Amino acid sequence: MTLPRIVDFNRYPIHDLTSAEGKALVAQCRRELADKGLLNLPGFLKAEALPALGAEAENGGLRSPHFLKHFPFGTGTDEDSPETNGLSPDDPRCFISRTALRFVADDLIPRDSLLRELYDWPGIAAFLAAVLGRDKLYPRADTLSGLNYTVMEAGDEQDWHFDEADFSTTILLQAAEGGGQFQYVRGLRSAAGDDLDGLKRALAGTHNELVNLNLVPGALNLFEGRFAFHRATPVEGERHRLLAILAFDERPDVRISNDLSRVFYGRESGSQSALPSQC
Repeated sequence: MTLPRIVDFNRYPIHDLTSAEGKALVAQCRRELADKGLLNLPGFLKAEALPALGAEAENGGLRSPHFLKHFPFGTGTDEDSPETNGLSPDDPRCFISRTALRFVADDLIPRDSLLRELYDWPGIAAFLAAVLGRDKLYPRADTLSGLNYTVMEAGDEQDWHFDEADFSTTILLQAAEGGGQFQYVRGLRSAAGDDLDGLKRALAGTHNELVNLNLVPGALNLFEGRFAFHRATPVEGERHRLLAILAFDERPDVRISNDLSRVFYGRESGSQSALPSQC
């Protein structure tokens, strides 16, 4: 398979991970991911590729329903339910997270897309697996959630949440005029449970370890979101925030459930449980 045309291989030699340069890059990326919980590779995509990918996302957004949901955080209650299982009003588990955007599903992205050329190239999965210390990663198996764009217009956001997946891989294609900032706090969830005081401070914007990251178009970001509380702030202005999402899994057969397909895309696909990556 030929190399994808949109990656700056001179800056990021991910096509030859056995070379000295490839090994050094992987080692550097692993250190950054371990230190920050997020790997940020500016200039991963060539600048000349961004307009075409942005137009592709916008076109897909025109054919995608606007997604608006409110998810109770950590209460086990149904969507939009005021029930908080007896928790006090200031308990962070009473927080209702708002998500509003357009998900452009995999099957709305052209087969000859330059983004799909990257997603289908085995080298990108091999690079991510090496950075994450996984044996192997596979593209998502189902027809909706593998390769996505998200399109966010004024007022859209992805409010505070944890991811279901261990990691997500995203590339910002176009920043909004204002807002759309990525924020996160590491370590607020663990196998032992949630840090409720830390969650409360994150929601208030007063946590001293809160990271504000203005993503740069063309940068690849690998984020460990299962235990990091994070959000994309509300978008401002007429210019849309456009993001590409590349979903990879440790098994080759992962599909999202029909229930989740209906929630996120308004139609069905697959039979196994997984969630679209976010932010």
